[in-house]
Amino acid sequence: MLATCLALAFSSRTAALRQPMVRARAGLQKARAARRSPRLRGAPATPQKRPLATSTARTPRAVPLTPPRRPRPARLLTTASKATKRPTTLRTFALPRRDVHDATAAAVKRIEVPTIGVDEVGRGCLAGPVVACACYLPADVDIDGIADSKTITTEKAREAIYEQLREAPGVRYALARADAPLIDDVNILQANLACMRAAAEALFDRLSSSDDGQDDVMIEVTAIGDVNNEAEEEDRLVAVVDGVDDPWRRGGRPRGLGVRTVKGGDGSVPCVSAASIIAKVHRDRLMHVLHEKHPQYGWAANKGYGSKAHRAAITKHGWVAGLHRESFDPVKSMINE
Repeated sequence: MLATCLALAFSSRTAALRQPMVRARAGLQKARAARRSPRLRGAPATPQKRPLATSTARTPRAVPLTPPRRPRPARLLTTASKATKRPTTLRTFALPRRDVHDATAAAVKRIEVPTIGVDEVGRGCLAGPVVACACYLPADVDIDGIADSKTITTEKAREAIYEQLREAPGVRYALARADAPLIDDVNILQANLACMRAAAEALFDRLSSSDDGQDDVMIEVTAIGDVNNEAEEEDRLVAVVDGVDDPWRRGGRPRGLGVRTVKGGDGSVPCVSAASIIAKVHRDRLMHVLHEKHPQYGWAANKGYGSKAHRAAITKHGWVAGLHRESFDPVKSMINE
């Protein structure tokens, strides 16, 4: 019994003495491993080869029969790259100014020479002509209700104002129109400017001569000829044109005829408003005549504009050559099919 106790005491004492030595040896081995490990030195670790599979490998687990997940596409822009992305530079082009005669209604009142108003109707229609009118309205003529023809809701009210203009002393006007073939040939803007030039020059010649009569003959513009720049002289008459486009911006303006363009002049300058009403009445009457020949398009009601019923009739019955504008949709799309 005593021997057993002495053996146990000796073994425990020996283990206690060996424990520091074991710890020191473990620390030494760890330090040596640190010197050999590139990961602990901050260098990139060298990839190690995976051991080859042996016959003693484990049996693989059963994999569920599900389709593999498709890889997500890489995002083109991340949060970090958005902040550093260079802004896109948009190229801008300076458009040439169409007119240098822009004026206001107040500026027109300060013109010391007589003025004539010039306006057009039918620019956005699908069928029928564009009609322009130039009107001279004496300063002492005051007719209630003169305003832009587009703001007069009923055709009856417009006809009543037109009759008052015809009966008023000293009122003179001239009309011009361009039909669909010319519009398709030169585009609507050029046809519109040609009509306004023809109407204004006709009224200018009439006021410059001794002809005091008034007629409703409408000048038909069939072509746009070359214009010639003539010598300047003092204005004897000024044409006030509604909009921003000068009909004589390429030259050819008659001597003694000035021009001013007023944006919204058909609602602010009386002579331009009168020209708008006269042009609208004459074009509406012309569309009534065309409606009797082609009632399926409803021109008596829509006046050739692109209403829903008018577009549906074009799709059903086709278009009328010479009356419908083939450079406007939907006729243009039907031709290109």
